[in-house]
Amino acid sequence: ISQSILDAAENAWDKMFFSMKKEQSRMRHARLPDKPLAEFLEEYYQSVRLEPEIERLVRFQWFAECSSDVGASVEALSLLYWDQDEEFKGTHDLLRESYKPIIDFWASKSVKQARLGCTVSCIRQVDAHVEVTYTQ
Repeated sequence: ISQSILDAAENAWDKMFFSMKKEQSRMRHARLPDKPLAEFLEEYYQSVRLEPEIERLVRFQWFAECSSDVGASVEALSLLYWDQDEEFKGTHDLLRESYKPIIDFWASKSVKQARLGCTVSCIRQVDAHVEVTYTQ
């Protein structure tokens, strides 16, 4: 892939992302119901008519962004509430052994009793410890 195609795809991504933010703002202001992120993306692709190679790269970027960062497809995500984690300034790293070593570490250090299979509704810091509210 040439650098000019990569640059064009990055530019298309940026324009699409800006358009999505405008649509989210419009929806919130008008109190419109949510819709799947995939629906917005398809409408956007139809409206701008990208070159096929550029559209494939942008679609791949959405796939990579969603599947690696949030573990979901664009069909399963909300347009109204989806947000990219641009505020994160660190590097992205692959967890080769999944999250299990991280969970095991924190469980051994700070959790008196881990509860599996529960829905967490609130996590808040109380003095020097963390309080977790959950439902079974």
